[in-house]
Amino acid sequence: MKYVSFAFGYLRARLSTLCGARNKRINIFAKNKPVKFAYAGEDIRTVYPNWYKGKYNNCGIKITGYNSPAQASKAVWEWEAPEGGDTEPYRLGDFRGYNPDAIPFVQLNVPTKIEIDINRVTSQVFYATNPSVDKTTNLSWDDFTATTLPLKNCYLGCYVEKDGSENNSTFLTGTNPIYSSMNDVELNLRGNINGSKFSAGTYYIYFCLCSEVIAQDGETYGPTYWPLYHNPNMEYPIKMTIRESLLLPFSISVPQIAAANNLTTAQFVDINTVTSPNTGVLNIRSKDIYLKAILKNEQDTGAYTVNKESIVVHILDYDYGSDYEIRSEIVSSRPWLFLMNASGTIVNQIDIPAKSSVTAYVVIRDLMYGPEGNMHPSGEKYLMMMEFATEPNNTPGAYFVWQANNINLTV
Repeated sequence: MKYVSFAFGYLRARLSTLCGARNKRINIFAKNKPVKFAYAGEDIRTVYPNWYKGKYNNCGIKITGYNSPAQASKAVWEWEAPEGGDTEPYRLGDFRGYNPDAIPFVQLNVPTKIEIDINRVTSQVFYATNPSVDKTTNLSWDDFTATTLPLKNCYLGCYVEKDGSENNSTFLTGTNPIYSSMNDVELNLRGNINGSKFSAGTYYIYFCLCSEVIAQDGETYGPTYWPLYHNPNMEYPIKMTIRESLLLPFSISVPQIAAANNLTTAQFVDINTVTSPNTGVLNIRSKDIYLKAILKNEQDTGAYTVNKESIVVHILDYDYGSDYEIRSEIVSSRPWLFLMNASGTIVNQIDIPAKSSVTAYVVIRDLMYGPEGNMHPSGEKYLMMMEFATEPNNTPGAYFVWQANNINLTV
């Protein structure tokens, strides 16, 4: 017994201390450990091969079934130690083959916190992983198949409360059993919570196991719910903050476009009136493209800087399936793309004060005969996409897309 005592860090311990609830150092995922079982003989492993499951088939882990997801989601797994006596005797032999390094056979794969914009994010997906374990010394899902505790065949459940209120909550499950590699559950943020749509606010997300598949905001009466193990060191429940709108620090709109040889002679037209790059109001042959851009800084404080190196233009040739990329640094002696301030001066950068907007011009020189040669002899059917502030440092930015015969503006 002294060797077992030493293994748990005790110089000397009684059998009741090692096998009872006072031993707080038991690894609950070890297969061989003291459990409640009414047999005191040393030949227990021969007479009862499944002795390690205990008298409740719970493998010595207290896992209580509930009739509501709210209760199950907030309960935890813990060691259910024997209490001694004839019905639950202490057996030192239960430690034979004890694995102090046993690992959880299920692990939640979820973020510690979530911050999203309800207008941009439509769902959140959660799932659990099932690590490979040594089933001779480590518990696994295969040990939980009894009809009284059929955890292996249960489904991952997601329970959500708004502002910590059970009266404003929803529940749903995945559609594949927890032991499956495809056990994910998807919370639909366009769906309902307690009969109403998700809105701005603070939500708390819990997880449990459910005996049946439940659709989001569906009826929860009837199934049995069990707690699901989660690492006691993780932040739980998961806090999800939903905002109505998360503004990017920088946005762009391009209301007008012109084809000209210089800014002085440029005749700008509304970009949405341009129906073809080669006919009608905009003829780009042997001319430069001038894009009038409104740059807006959404930040409350601090200027936002747009560098010319942060502007990239992609030309997609639909007939030839080519993708041409134009950057300001392609040809240093004759830049194919450059930035002008509102006065028409070529600049390397433009600073936008907080809560302000400025006018600038992005100029694409000799579009039809640029750095890649004759891009498209007919001057028709291509798409132009310009990105701001996404390179070289990948900061949040904005872009617009303009397509011949189908003009589209996206920020």
